[in-house]
Amino acid sequence: MVINTKKVRTFVLYVKNKGVVTKRTQPFYIGIQYYTMVWHLRDAGIMCEDGKTKENEKRWKLTEMGNEVAKIFKKIEELGDKLEEMVN
Repeated sequence: MVINTKKVRTFVLYVKNKGVVTKRTQPFYIGIQYYTMVWHLRDAGIMCEDGKTKENEKRWKLTEMGNEVAKIFKKIEELGDKLEEMVN
């Protein structure tokens, strides 16, 4: 189960836009927070390992299911933006 929070949505959409992510290439999490998020998404079937960098860092990408989740998260973000416009 993936928790639908703003931070998780932002991270998944970032990975979707970049294609792959490593601990160094993402600006959202530091230290164990990054690994906890990646492992959570891996265990949920959202992300999978995509090899290693020259520095021996694991690269992670979205799975097919992860891409579907990213589409849903994108819709949620768009609906939130529309709702905010309506309120203001």
